Amino acid sequence: MNNIPLNFAASLYGLSEAELQPLRGGHFAHVYGFNRNDRNYVLRLTPPNDDVDLAAQRSNLTWMACLAAHGASVPEPLPSQNGNLVEVISSPEGEWLAVTFTQAEGILSEDIPLDQWDDV
Repeated sequence: MNNIPLNFAASLYGLSEAELQPLRGGHFAHVYGFNRNDRNYVLRLTPPNDDVDLAAQRSNLTWMACLAAHGASVPEPLPSQNGNLVEVISSPEGEWLAVTFTQAEGILSEDIPLDQWDDV
């Protein structure tokens, strides 16, 4: 699974591969950051996997979009140029899923020193 369809995924969102910067924190999916209109976004590419449910991803993103539209502090999904919240990309390995949403503010938990963690 070394053939990440990054260039094709970028084009689905009107981007070039050169605009994408790899982000830390993706443990299963491949995550990339980009900026559009002074906002930071994340492009997440989920590799082919039997445990990944396309319908569940669509449902989750639809719910996130609804919450964001009503003022909740959640990442806001960005539809592709085709108007889809989830894009399916076929490859020799199987189907990759591409989604894009605003980048949450804050810092990664792995950047917080352990002595600053508490039970609260």
